[in-house]
Amino acid sequence: IHNDQKLTFYVPSRMCFYRAETFSTKEPKTLSWIDSFEKNCSFWDIGANIGIYSCYAAAKKNANVIAFEPSSFNSDLLAKNIFVNKLENRVSIFPLPMSNKSSIGKFRLSTLDKGGALSNFSEDKNQSSKKDVLSYQTMSITGPDLISLYNLSYPDYIKIDVDGIEVLILEGLGDVIKNSKSLLVEVDETIENQEKNISIIMKRLNFEIQEKFYHHKKISNVIWKKK
Repeated sequence: IHNDQKLTFYVPSRMCFYRAETFSTKEPKTLSWIDSFEKNCSFWDIGANIGIYSCYAAAKKNANVIAFEPSSFNSDLLAKNIFVNKLENRVSIFPLPMSNKSSIGKFRLSTLDKGGALSNFSEDKNQSSKKDVLSYQTMSITGPDLISLYNLSYPDYIKIDVDGIEVLILEGLGDVIKNSKSLLVEVDETIENQEKNISIIMKRLNFEIQEKFYHHKKISNVIWKKK
């Protein structure tokens, strides 16, 4: 239960249990950001993992959510968590990675654990020094191509937490960002020029920083608000 909103999550692994147990404490300002959403808004959760923020936005704000999660080790739990919370009419799963172009590339995983993170598409940049334990070819898509292909409405809010290729996704979103009210983007300060390049893109699109907060050493979330 968080802010009077009750949710249920499957916990088949230690990592999933950790995510459920620390739901209210790990990133409270991310939850506060979601609390600020307008009712019945559109929310893209890019890097949804097992869906804790997708489910919270759908349940608390009646948001129409697209949960982007290309890892099959997480997407099955994402689907189960959506279903057990009776949110299947509010949350849609998109099981392919987003990038700066619609193409075929290599998807890399550093863990096969349920609820694990540090997956990566195309670029060899992430928050882990671990070697790939699994990799395979898959297809990526840009924001404009996704909207055109499925005739989607533009998202009001976007969260991007993809462990390293945030810049590529922002580049690929393009005009989709212009139509959004606010974005939350994770920044890894150990990746050279990542913070600088994110700032260049967002300022060019007429966004300014509303808040920045750390949830791990040298890893922060930055909330950008449209001017």
